Amino acid sequence: MEDAPPNHFFLEYISRPQTAEIFFEDVLMACVFYGMPILAENNKPRLLYYFKRRGYRGFSINRPDKIWNKLSVAEKEEILSDNAYSCIIYDNGSHYIHHAGP
Repeated sequence: MEDAPPNHFFLEYISRPQTAEIFFEDVLMACVFYGMPILAENNKPRLLYYFKRRGYRGFSINRPDKIWNKLSVAEKEEILSDNAYSCIIYDNGSHYIHHAGP
C-alpha cells in the first residue's frame, strides 16, 4: 500500500453493464487486480453478498468506527443496511474531500 497514491482516487467505474452481476464481478476483479479492499456502502448489500459468496470477503473493509469484537454478526459479514453506517461513510468521505489537498 505504500506505493498507492496518497489522498487521490485512482479508479472510477463508468460502465453501465447489462446486469448487476457483471458490475459485481468487475468490482471484484478491480479489487483483486489492485490488491486493495473496498469500503463499500452497504445500503445495497448484494455487492457484499457477492464478495462473500465468491470467497472474497477479505476484500471488503469492516466498519472503521468499531473494533472487531464489538461488531454484530451482520457487520462481521458486512451485510447490513444501517443509516448510521451510511452517515459514517458520508462523513469520512466529506472529510477526505475537504482535507486531501495536493
